[in-house]
Amino acid sequence: MSTPSQPPPIPTAAPKKHGCFFYGCLTSIIVVIILVIGLGGFAYYGLSKVAGMAVAYTDTEAVQLPKVKMSAADYETLLKRVKDFKMAMDTGKSSLLMLTGDELNALVTGDASKSEWKGRVWFEIKDGSVKCQLSMPLNSMAVMPGLGALKGRYLNGSAAVLPRMEGGALKVLFQSMEVRSKPLPAQFLEAFNQQDLMKSASDDPDIAAFLNRLASVGVQDNKLILVGKVAR
Repeated sequence: MSTPSQPPPIPTAAPKKHGCFFYGCLTSIIVVIILVIGLGGFAYYGLSKVAGMAVAYTDTEAVQLPKVKMSAADYETLLKRVKDFKMAMDTGKSSLLMLTGDELNALVTGDASKSEWKGRVWFEIKDGSVKCQLSMPLNSMAVMPGLGALKGRYLNGSAAVLPRMEGGALKVLFQSMEVRSKPLPAQFLEAFNQQDLMKSASDDPDIAAFLNRLASVGVQDNKLILVGKVAR
């Protein structure tokens, strides 16, 4: 298969949003930016171009992902930290939020979250990058032309990414991507890293507003670090 010069527009395969209460908005942004754009793009482009890949790179069952363990007290403390970060960002005050992988997972699966990613995504932060696992049903993609073979199948994949700010814009570098424990062809990884994957995500007004107030993002000491802009 020839190297794609540009991945096609990625269809919406993510769960529907139920408003952007900040906990859900934050995790939805992270999930979309870090994993779904890349693996969803692979599903749409790769699986539609090569019919055999629909079987080779998908499964008939979802993968059971780990479950986060966090006490009620720790969860409430986490929600307060996120709320305080949002309030500081909204008012242009100095703001810093550091999240471990377990805390990201708690934000996705906790009672305060309206996210439908519960049981579908798992984060781990180590070795200077954000590592993610995804188990996504593909029925919504199966109705699209050329993707009928995906009905009843799941995209079970993982990725390691490095988020960073460049020139005031958020960039995500895919360091590795696997689907069904198989590394994706190098041309997909190269093509994704050459594109502005945030362009389509920024069309969402909630995501755009969040990114506009974000000064920096990075990974340090096994934590995702978000810093808000300070009003001048």
